[in-house]
Amino acid sequence: IVSGDPNQNLPLVLTAAGTGNVTVNDTFLVQDTTDSTTAYQFQNAAGTTIMNIDTTNSRVGIGDTSPDAVLDIDSTGTSGGDFLITNTGVGTSGSVATITANSLTTGDVFTINANALTTGIGQSMVVNALTSGNAIDIASSSTGMTGQLLDVTLSGSNAANTGSIARITSSGTSSLT
Repeated sequence: IVSGDPNQNLPLVLTAAGTGNVTVNDTFLVQDTTDSTTAYQFQNAAGTTIMNIDTTNSRVGIGDTSPDAVLDIDSTGTSGGDFLITNTGVGTSGSVATITANSLTTGDVFTINANALTTGIGQSMVVNALTSGNAIDIASSSTGMTGQLLDVTLSGSNAANTGSIARITSSGTSSLT
């Protein structure tokens, strides 16, 4: 299918009648002639961009028309569920999610900011079926580390800070060693 004269800016519009689908039964390649920060956009029925592909900076924005990272997910939702990874048991070994930062020399590998969270849990991990191994494993093979392997800080001298820095509870025979 050729859309008009290649020297003109004429759009190619594929439309499925009714509630049908536009189907491609082979390799689907989309390549623009010039890179753009808004090269490809997916919009909802109201015309609001819900996904933007920036070919200038090699970035994808979901809910963001100007992504600041390789994958930038922005949400204005207030009920949660903005980012979800679910493993339904396709494989029985391996990793569900892995973050690898082999070239990072300064900065943070993984940061969670919940600056408006007043009630709830900042980070929750439930490992109910673990029979061997570690629920949390913090390790370093560095021979020149001068900082802390784990640093927990409660900052502020507000009298309302009456909670605990850490609570370790065992309902079985396990002990803290």
